[in-house]
Amino acid sequence: MKRKREKPRKTPVQARAKVTWNAILDAAAQVLIKRGYEKATTDRIAQRAGVSIGSVYEYFPNKEAIFAALTLRWNEERWEVMQSQQGALQPSGLAEDPGAEGQSGLEAEIRAVVRARISATRLNPRLNSALSLEVPNHVTQQQGKLIYDEFIRVSVAALAAYADEIREGNLEFMASLMTHATHAAVDNIAASSPEMLASKEFEDELSLMMYRYIAR
Repeated sequence: MKRKREKPRKTPVQARAKVTWNAILDAAAQVLIKRGYEKATTDRIAQRAGVSIGSVYEYFPNKEAIFAALTLRWNEERWEVMQSQQGALQPSGLAEDPGAEGQSGLEAEIRAVVRARISATRLNPRLNSALSLEVPNHVTQQQGKLIYDEFIRVSVAALAAYADEIREGNLEFMASLMTHATHAAVDNIAASSPEMLASKEFEDELSLMMYRYIAR
């Protein structure tokens, strides 16, 4: 079976075109959350966006391309939040700056990364869960890999600054496993109990789990 094209026909350049593009993606997110992926037709998305179906097809050949673009935009938004967290994802960012928990060094760095990941998901936990659980993997896989690869790259660079505090092993593999474990924990909480994303206890326990995994 031939897979549908999952790339946009074109990307917007002018301001007015960008408004239309984002309106379509906003509408796709709203329809996905309310009705689910199977019922998120291009007609429903166009109606929700307040644009003609022709405007939708001007940019996207099908709904798979719409949701691939939505996933990419969501990942970019989360990445901006993760990078904006003080000290997170920056080598030695918290080494000399203990947080409110009185931590410094590796423990504080891991907490900063965990906090950044939680904060990013709290932007829109319902959309995060819908994209993860409703949209077929082949639609979101490429966009998901982009953020994973970048997150792992900067995590390795950040953790490498604390080599004397980390147990022996393949640092890239450990950073990859931590990334996947943190992602799974946060996404599962977002799907089942989104109110827990604001819980300090959740942040504490997840940070402690990651620290005990990697520390000497």
